Amino acid sequence: MYLEVGDIIVYRGLIWGTGKTFSDNINCINYYEHLGEIQIVGVTSKNNLLGNIMGYSFVEKENIKETAFDIIIVMADKCVFQEIRGEAMRIGIPDSVVISYKIFRLPKINIKKYLEIKKNPPTIFVNNCWGGLTYHQLGLEFYSPFINMFESDVDYLKFLHNPRKYIDSQLEYIEDEYEVNLKRMYPVCKCDDIILHFNHYLSFEEANRCWERRKSRINWDNLFVAMITSNEESAISFSKLQYMKKICFVPFDLKMPSLECINLNFNTDNSSNTFKSIINGMAIGTNLYYDPVELLNSGNIKRL
Repeated sequence: MYLEVGDIIVYRGLIWGTGKTFSDNINCINYYEHLGEIQIVGVTSKNNLLGNIMGYSFVEKENIKETAFDIIIVMADKCVFQEIRGEAMRIGIPDSVVISYKIFRLPKINIKKYLEIKKNPPTIFVNNCWGGLTYHQLGLEFYSPFINMFESDVDYLKFLHNPRKYIDSQLEYIEDEYEVNLKRMYPVCKCDDIILHFNHYLSFEEANRCWERRKSRINWDNLFVAMITSNEESAISFSKLQYMKKICFVPFDLKMPSLECINLNFNTDNSSNTFKSIINGMAIGTNLYYDPVELLNSGNIKRL
């Protein structure tokens, strides 16, 4: 699948996409070329205007399967990324080797471990938006229904004690609540005996549709369980849960397994929300703290 030069694994990459995203991010790719971890074997896109781009040979789409590569690096976001991903799969390229350019913007990315995540994507259970932000940062599809929503510590811990029970239950609409930050209403739902707040959704229909679709993607063989809390009792309960890979971010040091203490000084009356926003900032790279690939692979924090 790849070349080995001494102790270094060299992945042969074919870049797909030559627009502004390419121009803005090619230096990140060049950096990993300089490290000797990737070798770009060509570039492809909708149009061949120049014959070669920055010294890279242009590969016509009909010739992609004849090109020796290990990974497809997609230089596109959102809908265009999905279009390219779909096109690659239609011509027989495994989805596990189609990756987003975004990973090369992460500090000290381990490409081999990232590809392991692509082959066996984790389902992230978490009590706020951290999971969705992590998936997005790593250019991964949402393999969890816990996206763009939150729940109380008590209800989340209930879920973790018997997740299949709740996943097998249907959502019931309760009411709409007002989201202060987004300045709009959002649906609150009941799932068996727990309450779920879909604060980034406009209607129950939208929330239920996304919840059901993402439930079908759950990888029960590779669960990653996370929690963000400022409540010591909740953190202790989380630490006792029997999951192979789990992490709980807390602003205090209890010296218990799976609890990661983040010491911060708060200059606000609402320190709990501030703490959560800082941890979410870690998920998108605003606050550099840990290696997200290592965390999802092993469940352990590797400081950057």
